[in-house]
Amino acid sequence: MPLVQKASPTRTETARINFAFLESYFFIEAMQHIQQWTSAFDYTDLDQVIGQMKACNAFEKSRKQYQLLNVSDLGAATM
Repeated sequence: MPLVQKASPTRTETARINFAFLESYFFIEAMQHIQQWTSAFDYTDLDQVIGQMKACNAFEKSRKQYQLLNVSDLGAATM
C-alpha cells in the first residue's frame, strides 16, 4: 500500500478532464469530416472544383442561411 493515499478528483477536476476529452473528440470528428469532404472533389480541373465548392456553399459566410453540402448532394449536373 502506498504511503500517501491519492485523493479523489474534485468535481471541477473531473469536469475539466471530461471537457478536455470531449473537446479533443469533437476536434478529431471535425477533422475527419473535413478530410472526407475535401477528398470527394476531383482536383484535376480546378475551375470545376471551384464551381462545385460554390454549389456546395463552401464560400458562404453565414451558417444560419447556408448549409455546407457534399458533392454527392449536388447530383450529376455539376459533375
